[in-house]
Amino acid sequence: MAFPYGIYVSLVAPGPVDTEFDKIAGIKGGMKGGPSQNTRISAEECAADIIRQLQKNKTLILPGKKLRRLMNFYLMLPWFIRVICVVLVILLCSFTTDKTSVAFFLRLASVIILGTMIVTTVTFNVPINASTGLWDKGDMSDKWKQKRKLWHFFQGYRSIALILSFILLTIAQVII
Repeated sequence: MAFPYGIYVSLVAPGPVDTEFDKIAGIKGGMKGGPSQNTRISAEECAADIIRQLQKNKTLILPGKKLRRLMNFYLMLPWFIRVICVVLVILLCSFTTDKTSVAFFLRLASVIILGTMIVTTVTFNVPINASTGLWDKGDMSDKWKQKRKLWHFFQGYRSIALILSFILLTIAQVII
């Protein structure tokens, strides 16, 4: 993140790095509860990757290709799961033999609601999240309150849409 006078701020979040820490701390098999141990890199590789990313003025630095891939997948996972849910519901609709049944229309309504939830996320929530991350933390006046209110509205819509879609799918499954 760039600040006045050419100052850049970066967050460095290394995963498992081969150092003497585990041995000195008495931890056998490496740290528990963190990233997978197969993302472990040497201290030299970690330092070189940090320097490379600092030279590119990266805001978030995740040393090691495996860790970066893992974290990028983790960040995409909610989107991936939502898309899979919509595809599965569409498949449920297409396999409904009676296209005039109540179950078909409940499933169809669920697909439409899930679709609007995804569009809402992409159109409103994600851009608001991205824009607030770039704000000057010292200036959170009315702009902040207005964006927060807008974000809460669309977050509430998304939550209601997911619950309603689940209820519709459950009813459709029960009445078959």
